[in-house]
Amino acid sequence: MNRFFLGFETSPAVCSANQPAGTVMQFAAQGHSPNVRGKFCDIHNASSFALPEALDDLLALATYCLEADKQMPRGNENDLWLSDWPRDICVKAKVCAIDIWNDDDTKEILQAYLSFLTGDNWAFEFEGGRTPYASSVLFPGDWQQSVRQPMDSVLLFSGGLDSLGCLIQEIQASRWPILVSHSSNVVSFKAQKEILKALGELPNKISLPYVAYYSAKDSSKARAVSSKPRSESTQRARGFLYSSIGLTVAVGNNLNKVILADNGITSLNLPALQQSMLARNSRATHPKSLCLFQELMDRITPYKVRIENPLRFATKADVIKGIESYAGPGLVEITRSCFRSRHVSESQPLCGTCSQCVDRRFGGIIAQSKGDMPGRYITDILKASLDDWKERMEVVGYVNFAKKINQLSEEQLYSEFTDLAEIMALPSINQVSDGPAYATFLKRHAAEVMKAVNTEIASAQLATSTLPDTNLLRLVAGSGEIDPRAQMIDVIRNVLRKELPGCSGWAKWKDELEAHKDVNTILSAWSGGQFDQEAPQLPFAGIAFKPDASQRLQSGYLYIEVKYLTERKRFNGILTEITSRTVIYPDQGAFVLFLVLDPLGVIPDREKLIKRVEGQRGCWIAVVGGA
Repeated sequence: MNRFFLGFETSPAVCSANQPAGTVMQFAAQGHSPNVRGKFCDIHNASSFALPEALDDLLALATYCLEADKQMPRGNENDLWLSDWPRDICVKAKVCAIDIWNDDDTKEILQAYLSFLTGDNWAFEFEGGRTPYASSVLFPGDWQQSVRQPMDSVLLFSGGLDSLGCLIQEIQASRWPILVSHSSNVVSFKAQKEILKALGELPNKISLPYVAYYSAKDSSKARAVSSKPRSESTQRARGFLYSSIGLTVAVGNNLNKVILADNGITSLNLPALQQSMLARNSRATHPKSLCLFQELMDRITPYKVRIENPLRFATKADVIKGIESYAGPGLVEITRSCFRSRHVSESQPLCGTCSQCVDRRFGGIIAQSKGDMPGRYITDILKASLDDWKERMEVVGYVNFAKKINQLSEEQLYSEFTDLAEIMALPSINQVSDGPAYATFLKRHAAEVMKAVNTEIASAQLATSTLPDTNLLRLVAGSGEIDPRAQMIDVIRNVLRKELPGCSGWAKWKDELEAHKDVNTILSAWSGGQFDQEAPQLPFAGIAFKPDASQRLQSGYLYIEVKYLTERKRFNGILTEITSRTVIYPDQGAFVLFLVLDPLGVIPDREKLIKRVEGQRGCWIAVVGGA
């Protein structure tokens, strides 16, 4: 478990004697050595509004939580099953409204909200004496004159498809929101302003107020008490800041609704693959997140503001159709929906393989979009080779998720995905209407995705022989199902094939035990020490068997057996050992990778050996060395 002790405008929380040591960091936006910046900008026709102390605290806490989130690394990046991703985070924060934040129920809700939002374990303690950011914060004032309509709500506007689609829905219903955005990079506001400009050029000349909140940690003034850790890119705490900004602007303009818009698949964020359980991309608009933040809002402010997601039953295809039917394909083309926005170009602003891009790509195919063109993606998942294991798991997992839902009845969905049952128990959920609606929505999404996949496979049949082996259509057109265990085995197999021939002992080991040591050294370095050696012990027919390396996963044990060939006559003995274990290990609920080291190339028929082993349930093989 990764442990962190944070101080927000005060000294960090203290590690007690019975707690493991952790990384200690401090964050402050004011005082003698500020290292965090947060401010509203691009506010026109501004008037002054005195911000209640509890809201000033909320905005500060949310800003610090996001900037801290980016500085606190999770587990080793090679932790395929994400068992070491949750973090223990102890926060000591200085606040203005100490009586509000020290209330046990308020603290419990805040901790529960952040823990669910980020997948971590948060604990807070508060002290008084914080100075507000300023005596007043600037907010837009007389906007009614510029937009010809009174404002109805605050809409969090990212520049992506979902927030734009929701905005168009509001406009079509003659509701006019204040648009609010956040970024840690001022350049990111460019895409949002480009969309607003395009809206203003439509025949009805849409003009809406736009508020941008900028926050960033000043790296030149980093105040990590212990050594500075590597950064964390997932930024799951961003939803806290987004919601807090929306609440602040809503209260400042006497509005009673904040809109956070995500399509239903992104919002529900059910696990597409078992290994993504702890690493879902976002929970910002998950019904439980919205419910917990609503409870927090109701406790810290007397203002009656509700938070909602109007797109909770909309697919990405629905969103794209809505935008293009209202404004044509041009607006879709200039939106940005990519997790890796810092690694793309102006001509290709979408990576193509992150979860947002995959959902967008299929949404465009289903909607027959004229604005979402394949050339805008760096990787076209329908044609490219998916050689990177993370990308392949993301893309194939999306299709497998749709296939799984497509095969389940609506009743079975609630037993298969326990998240749905938990959502139904939330006080904000209308069980009579929303219960059946969620199941119907998921089934509709799955049917659309699988229809699109089958259509693309059919149209590519003549070309499948020329597509790369790791292309999505080739993979899905084969068995129609991609075993996530095979994805993991493939990664480990590639690591060992790359690293073993370069180690000092390669082809010089005096026996198999020495080979085991080098293999375990490589696995330990690569995985961050997550593999056990010669464990567990398995009884079979009165004999105890132990794999050379193992890792306990959510789907059972992964075992690795190492076999070292030094001469041809040893091959028959190894084959007998492997054959016996293809029965023993799967019967124990495990899956196994047999690693055969053959530096002299003495295996007589390598392809026959591979087919023989991988034809068995839960068994894979990697041959390293030789021809």
